[in-house]
Amino acid sequence: MTAIGYVREIDGLRAIAVLAVLFYHAGGFVPAGLYGVDIFFVISGFVVAASVLSKRFSSFGDFLCHFYLRRILRIVPALLATVLATTLFVVLFVPRAWLSDTILETGRAALFGLSNLVLYRTANDYFSPRADYNPFMHTWSLGVEEQFYLLFPLLVLLVGLRRRSGASTFALWTIGALLLASLVLCWQIARSDPVFAFYMLPTRFWELAAGLLVYLALPQLLGLVRRLPRRAGAALSWSGPAMIALALFPGPMLWGDGLLPGAAIAAIGTAITLLAVLARPGSRLNGLLGAAPAVAIGRVSYSLYLWHWPVFVAMRWTVGLQTPLQIAAGIAASVLLSVLSHRFIETPFRRLGPIGGRRRPAAIAAGIGAAALVLAAVDALGTRQPELSLSRTLDAEIWSAYGGPADLPDRCALAETHSWTGGAPDITFAPIDCPKPGRGRTLYVLGDSHAGAYLRMLRGFAATTGTTVRTFTHPGCSAPINPKPMPEGCAAFLEAVLPVISEGGADDIAFLPALRLPRFSDQPGEPLPPPPPLSSEARAARLAEGEALLAPLRARGITLVFESPLPLFRRAPFRCSDWFNRMNPVCVPAGDVLERAAFDRLRAPVLADIGALTGDGRGSIWDPARILCDTAFCRSWRDGKPLFFDGDHLSGYGNDILLPDFRAAMLAAMGFTDPGRRP
Repeated sequence: MTAIGYVREIDGLRAIAVLAVLFYHAGGFVPAGLYGVDIFFVISGFVVAASVLSKRFSSFGDFLCHFYLRRILRIVPALLATVLATTLFVVLFVPRAWLSDTILETGRAALFGLSNLVLYRTANDYFSPRADYNPFMHTWSLGVEEQFYLLFPLLVLLVGLRRRSGASTFALWTIGALLLASLVLCWQIARSDPVFAFYMLPTRFWELAAGLLVYLALPQLLGLVRRLPRRAGAALSWSGPAMIALALFPGPMLWGDGLLPGAAIAAIGTAITLLAVLARPGSRLNGLLGAAPAVAIGRVSYSLYLWHWPVFVAMRWTVGLQTPLQIAAGIAASVLLSVLSHRFIETPFRRLGPIGGRRRPAAIAAGIGAAALVLAAVDALGTRQPELSLSRTLDAEIWSAYGGPADLPDRCALAETHSWTGGAPDITFAPIDCPKPGRGRTLYVLGDSHAGAYLRMLRGFAATTGTTVRTFTHPGCSAPINPKPMPEGCAAFLEAVLPVISEGGADDIAFLPALRLPRFSDQPGEPLPPPPPLSSEARAARLAEGEALLAPLRARGITLVFESPLPLFRRAPFRCSDWFNRMNPVCVPAGDVLERAAFDRLRAPVLADIGALTGDGRGSIWDPARILCDTAFCRSWRDGKPLFFDGDHLSGYGNDILLPDFRAAMLAAMGFTDPGRRP
């Protein structure tokens, strides 16, 4: 195999990759900078092959020990430091919310190259808010590489890559066929399951294989390039950087957020550039990529990649990452941490004396043991988060809408069951031997995540009235009046749930809460533009769809109770309740107050549509705003406690405030009276 020493230009190419990712994450300054990861993959395939295949080993076991020890010394020390420091930040400063509920799980998995599997399993799309606020999201690419390292020795063994005379024709054709199969698989799966295509090794293998193939065929490729006329050789050499630039700065030829074709253009450009810098030493391209600044950035590229994303996410959770000053500070902090990490963590481990013989297995075991120790530390910190956290949101009694209400007088015990219907949660609260007015009746709850945000109140209702409560919730599925097109899976969800509710009887109730107003901001608190108003035709179609959905329930005589829209706010309390995040730009001044008159105007069209569905005694409306708002204002806080968790989902305290009025309204719908209801 061809022996290749240190190539400065490869560090220069790494610099392009890491800067593309850095400035993409910093605010989209490189429009398609996510393809910097594809550049890294091709470089990794090339460098990993070049670092071991040209060496002679006494046995395959000796090769394995050498290979994995090099990978551990290269990857693990800086990764462990990053995961440990980031976990400490998360435990101290990150509020407990749906945005953060998979962070520590991702961090644990990152220690062993499995974070891409966790991100896929938890549906953490790379472009989703959960990913934007997960400081371990970027470790998915390390997972892909580390899984490739498990596969690489098998390839070496199966196709004879360790032949001293060079790669056999069989090896070249085999790797080429695997590359093509992975690329075709990526193209196909990207249409049906883009999250899998983005995160998983089978659909990313082709990029690492491209670098491997360049190395294996290097003698033939170098000979071919060197035989080209000078101008043709120069044109071929510059076509590589041109393709990389086209992938990163597509201009009007936008690739969108998909993996292909942008990733393929970046990968092919990288492969050509690697070949060019080896075939034409002394060229202008080599001078640019081998320049001191580019090489310096390339040498710290691994640490810069590791640290920049946790820094950016930490700023999002605290002071913000929106203004030019904040972005500059985030970049500066990332660079500083990467330089320190490279100097004091990466370099000492790389410079360890040669480790050979019987010491190699012990060194590998030590690396795995160190990862296990950090895993134990991450688990310990996560367990103690309620004690250590500096965030007010860790007080679940006030903030969480999903726990049970405390100190309810004369409550009954509940049997709580969790299952799935139509691909979404199906939760039942069944009172046990509870001789109260609602005994023998069922309250069905159907709606989106806002229905789920009533769980605390619904538990309390079941426990104090004897009514069985069964909830069906699907994110974004605010039937029967949806303010925007229903998300994927909503139709199947309704088709599965409505027949279940239709099995109820005339004594049962269907409660239909949901978000039916356009948000001022998304759930992380970022402002949203107002949507265009619905046309009269669209409103009529929405009402017709609602009537069709409700028809089976009406036929059974089930009482329908709609929720009047809740207030919405520009500031999310969980993002803006702590001293370290109140200056965040998402915490807009007066964002926790909404004028009552403005709110009434905003919800008037929706109330008119609900009125059309409930007219002539065909249902009723419960209005939580009569409790949450006064005559002049609606506020997201009361008596120093949050009524809302984010801009439109209730908090635990908000649930407790609403329980008495909700109980009275539902009992009234059953034909009972509750003297505790406010007139």
